[in-house]
Amino acid sequence: MPQAGQGEWMGGWGLFLTVRHWWGSGRGKVTARLFLFELCVVIAGVLIAQALAGIAQDRADLTRMQSERLRIRYELVSVHNAFQVWQAALPCLNQTMTEVMKGVPPDQAHGLRRPRFPTPNLAAPSPDVLNLVGRYYGAEERDRLNWILESTRNSGPVIASIIADWGRLELLDPSNGGVTATDRHDARVAAADIKAELRGLEVLSIDTNQLLAKMNIGSRNLTEPGYGPARSCAAIWGSNRLDPPTAF
Repeated sequence: MPQAGQGEWMGGWGLFLTVRHWWGSGRGKVTARLFLFELCVVIAGVLIAQALAGIAQDRADLTRMQSERLRIRYELVSVHNAFQVWQAALPCLNQTMTEVMKGVPPDQAHGLRRPRFPTPNLAAPSPDVLNLVGRYYGAEERDRLNWILESTRNSGPVIASIIADWGRLELLDPSNGGVTATDRHDARVAAADIKAELRGLEVLSIDTNQLLAKMNIGSRNLTEPGYGPARSCAAIWGSNRLDPPTAF
């Protein structure tokens, strides 16, 4: 009578002999080759599918980046125009603030009315779009776009401060009531603040305009084509806007 476990051992040995016979007959080798072949086919299929998906995604990213780049370059035409308008108007605005600080009576033709101010505006692209711009068009263009975006963002608060400070100049308007020594002092301080803010815009305008010119970006008022940088102070005060009609 077989001892405990001996039957299991004999059964395992029989299975081993059967597999050995199956392999030795050649059928096992054929099956193994078929298995390996099918495994290779599956792996190759997965790799090809991943590669195709990657190519499709790259093409989609490239298309999106090119569309965004065209949009940005189109909007930069207006940005260029706005900074050119400021650069052209700065001497006139500075002169007016200097006259206020010297106590020169306001020009009866325009008084101290604040002209309409344009504000450069550019919708920022996503960081991945900017990275793709750097990948396909070079790091220099990417860095220039980042610089212009930052310059455009910085201009907004400066212009807002000028508008706020300009309101204090109304203290010198006799139609608003008697002008006191305190009013003149406060208006003089406001004019000094505006001059400092104009200096900041001057730096932003000159640097940005130079950079946009290097990028071959044109300058045009896209929403009001008949308006542009002033050619004289009289054009600004006569139209009450920094970008008077081009025929002014």
